[in-house]
Amino acid sequence: MEFLVLSDSHGNPERLTDIYKRQIKKPDGIFFLGDGLRDLDLCDFSDTPVYCVRGNCDFFSFDIDREAKDERIEEVCGYKVMLTHGHLYGVKHSLGKILHSAAQKGADILLFGHTHIPYEHVYTPERGEIAGLQKTLYVMNPGAVGGYVCSFGCIGISDGGKILLSHGAL
Repeated sequence: MEFLVLSDSHGNPERLTDIYKRQIKKPDGIFFLGDGLRDLDLCDFSDTPVYCVRGNCDFFSFDIDREAKDERIEEVCGYKVMLTHGHLYGVKHSLGKILHSAAQKGADILLFGHTHIPYEHVYTPERGEIAGLQKTLYVMNPGAVGGYVCSFGCIGISDGGKILLSHGAL
């Protein structure tokens, strides 16, 4: 299965649509990490499920998507995926709080935005980088759709359960 990871469109719905249409095959789902919920209403993702959270700039998102929360955990292909914008965890200064929270919640994949900087890393319990981490944690920030460089992320999960994180840019 393949998932598109988008964040921080900041009034650029055409970029969201562009990224979606350029995918080689239709994604099985889209994770939207906030700061542009209003943009989603202007996009046609052809019945692709969209899982979204609010960002710090989504002040009026209650009018658009009452299901958009600050954070959510989705079960996908047997994995727990934690979605959050990241501002409530202070991710512009440190990833410590958000990594610890993901470990406590038993997440397998952590997705966050807010910094506008693409990031990916795989944390394992053996390295001891996160206190209390019991299993491998895949972490991704897709960057910003609405930034100077329009960036996004992709997650591939094979039938055998292997996870691949990657980034793209327009």
